[in-house]
Amino acid sequence: MADGRRLSGDERTSIAAERGEFTLDIPVGHLGKSKEHRCDLLVVPPMVTGTLTRPKTGETMSVEGVFAQRERRTYSYLPPVVKGELILILEKSGKEISIGFDTDHWGSLTRTAESLKEGFSNWRSNDLLRHLARVVVGAEEDLAETRRICAGLVGRDGPEDLLRHAAELWNQARLLLLLNDAREAASCAVEGADRVRCSGLEPGTGMAESGSALAFVLNTYQDAEAAARVRDAIGPLDATEGR
Repeated sequence: MADGRRLSGDERTSIAAERGEFTLDIPVGHLGKSKEHRCDLLVVPPMVTGTLTRPKTGETMSVEGVFAQRERRTYSYLPPVVKGELILILEKSGKEISIGFDTDHWGSLTRTAESLKEGFSNWRSNDLLRHLARVVVGAEEDLAETRRICAGLVGRDGPEDLLRHAAELWNQARLLLLLNDAREAASCAVEGADRVRCSGLEPGTGMAESGSALAFVLNTYQDAEAAARVRDAIGPLDATEGR
């Protein structure tokens, strides 16, 4: 499939959960060569989790990981150019695979042609890195919208408003992690957890999935305290606890 299956109705691409089948070129050896692997993944930015299949043996491995922006260049009349990184962890061996992506240079005439095709049509490549890059490119715009929503919820203290504010704070935290701002992300995550507690309500399935992804990535960034606060707020609905 050329793009993941959207699991939520939110128009903010950089926070939407998607499940899909993708391809991923993984470098092998020391000669700069790579091999195409197939992936079946749930992407809840900035977390990915699912399976990776080796090209020759057909061996399927469980994986989980994170992706984020490492550099961004903006222009007046052109889309931003981003460099990012995907870090995958093979669940069985614990081996870590790091793969960079750069929207300014995809490395081949074929991929340059794909960029042009994506720019002038609704067609989307099934290349995982291109998909993640699109998510990162849109993160700043989605962050501005999320902050606008949060500002509108300040001072609204009804239980449902508190829970919605918490959900948006967690969305904000995930977007900040995409943009490589772990410190502010942790602050938003903890504030969101506090609002869940004050609401007296349980997060729904979509919010629990968002919180689970957030807690996983915070833990990856060595912020165990913030991750634990989010997991505690989710409670028994935490589908990825212990990842």
